[in-house]
Amino acid sequence: MISAAIKLFSEKGYHAVSVREIVEAAEVTKPVLYYYFENKEGLFRAIVEGTLHEFEQGLTETAKMQSESFREDLQRINPIVMGSAEEHPELVRLMNAVFFSGLYESLFDFTGYWDRVMVHVIFIFERAQARAEIRKDIHPSVLAHHYMGMATNAMRYRVYMRDLEVTDQLHNQLIDLFIEGAGLKEEMK
Repeated sequence: MISAAIKLFSEKGYHAVSVREIVEAAEVTKPVLYYYFENKEGLFRAIVEGTLHEFEQGLTETAKMQSESFREDLQRINPIVMGSAEEHPELVRLMNAVFFSGLYESLFDFTGYWDRVMVHVIFIFERAQARAEIRKDIHPSVLAHHYMGMATNAMRYRVYMRDLEVTDQLHNQLIDLFIEGAGLKEEMK
């Protein structure tokens, strides 16, 4: 039932999908949906919570790991973010559709979720500042949000523009771009 709902929600949008469509696509009855999820909103919430839990868990574990460098931390974050585009493109489409619709707060506390996730990412940036690996004149939360913006945008690009191949080289290029910037190095001028 969950995979049928994900497919329908990502194709049509949350509000355009009826309970009848979901149960027909899943080949179950309405009472089954109501028994397990209470209603369509409960089904949607279960999909979102399950998906985001995995993402949050990966970032939490990354923040807890000892690392040799900031680059190593980012090398662990990128596959978590970009991996969702590879493993669950329909969920990325669904999350984007709901998030950008303005309805996300009524369906799921995305703001609270993102705040919980970003605590771990910000910690990674604080750790890098404490080790003097990155600038200290910019607040770690600003740096962390900018990095995650860049990484999630690459994830979206992978889902919507399938010609972007997610490779270790791409991960490293994104990390280089963030750490070193887009300006020319002195020796290249």
